[in-house]
Amino acid sequence: MAMQFLPLIIVLAWMTSAVHGCSCGNILHPQAKFCFADFALYGKVIKEQFTSPSSGNVWTIAGNTEYTVHLLFKMKGVNESIGSELVVQTRNSAAACGTSMTIGKLYIIMGRTRDDLRKTIFACNRPEELDSLTPYQAFYMFTSGPYSYNVNCEKGCQALFGGADNKTDCQYDYQNKVLFSCLAKHALCRRQRGTCHWFNNDKC
Repeated sequence: MAMQFLPLIIVLAWMTSAVHGCSCGNILHPQAKFCFADFALYGKVIKEQFTSPSSGNVWTIAGNTEYTVHLLFKMKGVNESIGSELVVQTRNSAAACGTSMTIGKLYIIMGRTRDDLRKTIFACNRPEELDSLTPYQAFYMFTSGPYSYNVNCEKGCQALFGGADNKTDCQYDYQNKVLFSCLAKHALCRRQRGTCHWFNNDKC
């Protein structure tokens, strides 16, 4: 009798691993995601290639997916020229925080650059399509002036959760969903007179 339930037990164990194996921690403001990323770009996915699991490091053991991306715009951490192709890698398993993209679609892609210079992405900072951004988010992300994520990240304004400190007043309680949503959609953590303050947070 027990053997009859073995396949079901295996499936349930796999589902539990896939759901609980990847933990992203606290929710971050879009500016914090941008600041913490090693690279950020906008491009079109033109190819997808899977590699089978094999012995080696943490990447090859789980297997991975490599996406070839046609580079349309670079925001930070990208040395390739506009119009060139580059490879972005993610893990095959959702339990290992892997994510996915669709061939032919355009994405804003942010992630980490490994020691071997390979660009990697994870489910906790999954690629987004441009129409998922508000006009404010798009402006902050695609520009490079004093009202951009890029410049203010470089100045140490990362829009963090938790209590205030002497460097930034850009705080929020991620458990307050209404406030967090408003700040994420509208506000920029901007450096002014040596301190980081919320900008365009009047409606919040």
